[in-house]
Amino acid sequence: MWPAAITDAGVAELARSESITGLALSGPNLTDLSVKSLAERKRPWRNLALWDSKLTDASVPLLSKMKSLDGLDVTNSQITPEGLALLRKALPSTSIRPAVK
Repeated sequence: MWPAAITDAGVAELARSESITGLALSGPNLTDLSVKSLAERKRPWRNLALWDSKLTDASVPLLSKMKSLDGLDVTNSQITPEGLALLRKALPSTSIRPAVK
């Protein structure tokens, strides 16, 4: 049996758990709405890996506010090189893995 694909709704449920400080998720059902749910949480995130997703530059302003991130991986998302440059400028102490087309 294959694991079920995570969706924006699933991410919203995970974001409600204040004990989690990092997530590693992948799949085409992850969209900018997932980032909105992650950003609304009160406890800061330390590490986020959102691979193979449909995240776009629309997520950049919300991700840029996550100053506590040690690591952010958006490999194989739809975030553009310009969006990555904005993330690197906003989060200079965060290790950011680039989106690969």
